[in-house]
Amino acid sequence: MPDEVAGRSRMADGARAMAIVQYVKELFESWWGRLWLFLATISTLATFLPIYAHGFVVPRWIPPAVAIVAWLFAPYRLYTRQEEEIAQLQKRVTDFKTRKPRLLIHPGIPSAFYVHREPHQAAGGIGMNPLGTYLEVNLTIENAGEINSVVGRFDLHVDELGATFANVTPHPKQYLQTRNTNFALSQDFVSRSDRLLVPGKNFVKVIPPLYLDKSPANDVTALHCVLTAIGTDGETAKATFILSRSDD
Repeated sequence: MPDEVAGRSRMADGARAMAIVQYVKELFESWWGRLWLFLATISTLATFLPIYAHGFVVPRWIPPAVAIVAWLFAPYRLYTRQEEEIAQLQKRVTDFKTRKPRLLIHPGIPSAFYVHREPHQAAGGIGMNPLGTYLEVNLTIENAGEINSVVGRFDLHVDELGATFANVTPHPKQYLQTRNTNFALSQDFVSRSDRLLVPGKNFVKVIPPLYLDKSPANDVTALHCVLTAIGTDGETAKATFILSRSDD
């Protein structure tokens, strides 16, 4: 135990010695360090030469000149140090402001749509009029930025419906009445929240179950859609999807 303590003490002494050597090296590598050494030398000579060299007289201008230079030098060093600190702080603030989420959408498969219809009882066994369209958009949202993104809105344009639907929110369902059956819907990766957290430098696989109040014609077998995801900080990403019909 004493040997271990002695070893640590020697290591600490060595570290302090290295720190002093590094400080002296950096001091005399700078112009202000060399200037300080020059002024210190003049001051020392002006103090001790008259003691040992009786015929030597210190010129009258040297003490005030040294004092003036030293008086100007100290505030200048403080000024330059503060300027450097201010520049570093401004750079950190700028870097923080420019650190934003950057969203990308990667379409997945399969993506599908279902025409939601009236139940048999309501339609009297005939007709089964469409009520809307249920979409399962299979996608992966990537956040290539450094900070988290919260996707709080989806906008959707559907070519076959000739319409754009703004702020479409997820409407998860377990069953959906279609033309031929009460269809059981898959629940894998289905988002049940109207907000989706995508961490920075990461991705999230999700199926937002979207519901539209319009339906395509009976002969439409695929929907061509452009989905736009919008984050709460204003970041956006969009991608094109082809959704196949899955209600027949």
